[in-house]
Amino acid sequence: MVRKYAFLQTDFEGSSAAWDADPQNAKREITLLFERTETAVVNAGGRVYKKRGDGQAAVFDRSQDALAAVSQLQNDPASVELRSRIRIVLHWGEAEDVGGEFLGACLNVVGRLLDAGHPGQTLATSHFLNSCEKPPISKEIDRLRLRGIGTPVEVHQIEFDGTTRDFPPLRGSSPPNNLPRLHTEFFGRQSELYELSELLIHQHCPLVTILGFGGVGKTTLATQFAHSVLDHYQDRIWWVRADHAFSAEHLLEQTCHALRFEGDAAVLKDSLPTICRKPSLLIFDCFESAVEFGQVVHQLLEIAPQMQALVTSRRRLECEHEQVLELGGIVNTALARPNWEPGFALFDHAAVRAAASVVRSRANQRLIKSIITRVDAIPLAIQLCGGRANHLSLEQIDAQLAQNILSTLNRTNNSSDRHRSMATVIKASFDLLDANERQLIAMLASFKKGFYLDVANEVTKLS
Repeated sequence: MVRKYAFLQTDFEGSSAAWDADPQNAKREITLLFERTETAVVNAGGRVYKKRGDGQAAVFDRSQDALAAVSQLQNDPASVELRSRIRIVLHWGEAEDVGGEFLGACLNVVGRLLDAGHPGQTLATSHFLNSCEKPPISKEIDRLRLRGIGTPVEVHQIEFDGTTRDFPPLRGSSPPNNLPRLHTEFFGRQSELYELSELLIHQHCPLVTILGFGGVGKTTLATQFAHSVLDHYQDRIWWVRADHAFSAEHLLEQTCHALRFEGDAAVLKDSLPTICRKPSLLIFDCFESAVEFGQVVHQLLEIAPQMQALVTSRRRLECEHEQVLELGGIVNTALARPNWEPGFALFDHAAVRAAASVVRSRANQRLIKSIITRVDAIPLAIQLCGGRANHLSLEQIDAQLAQNILSTLNRTNNSSDRHRSMATVIKASFDLLDANERQLIAMLASFKKGFYLDVANEVTKLS
């Protein structure tokens, strides 16, 4: 009959050198540990059902009893000298008792997790801790994807003496992804998402560059794609800021930071094949200012064949095997019958956020189409126009665009154009404010480290 049990598994980490030097002593150590472990298990109401090599597997009806057995083993004076060489795993799950042997997927979790631990470490899954009547002191140390297990396993380290011990990262673990927050709203770009999937997932291209000028949505597309393929890469996706890289070494340092790698850039090259020993994805954002260091990305790809790179840039890297996805506007206005819906949705979303309400009348749709066309369907420009709908009519927005108020936006490949473009947009928006609003902005700008809403409200009262 299938039901839930608490499983405890131990493994003694000896060494081949110890066996070679004194096999009799090594055998005595293992025999002693087997005896003391079984005594602790039986005293707590469980039973050892398997002995193999240097380890034992025990089963309990209650998680609290399994916890008591481990606590007794930890406090056993007879095994104190060997305690630092025992790995222990605790798990709670469904299994079937077949003549004293247990069958069930939960045992795969126990085995894989035992391989991931370190000598002296006691690991427990969140399932085990949640089933305890009185959970022990513990800390979550990883959310590990185990081979053959569909969902990530939350892994905790138990501290029986109340002190926290530091161990190296679990064997087989990778640093968790550091992706930017996923946008709650994402409009259009379905064909681009499909093309990225084809290039990276199906064709296994090592390097793909999303190419386009500022404001076209390269970063947004990369973020959306990364979140959509987290399961495929089993969470091994890392975001690297490349916009301020001033040297090849600094770009490597940024990569170390993204990977939470504590060594220096030189050591990273030696460790990367281990970190990315399974399919992994590094995303280098805003690479146009670091294009001259593009060979760094190429070198990393050669070092770690299981790794792929996705780059957002206004310029090509011109590296070997680079595939390019060039982004245009969110609406292809050159078509005879364009699909305007992504542009409409983006404009409406920006208007709503600015506390404006734009009715989708036939006349308004014609004006919004004209606005989208005038800004070349650039997502950032559409959002800026939608944000102005709280104090300008659609006719006024369209007329201002016709007068080329934003015509100074740069769309060349110069890396500094991104900043000049944003400055132009901000100045154009600032010019629309009245004198009181400009004064308020100036007062708020005096806060060196920014401000929160409550501070802004107080400043508003003063003004």
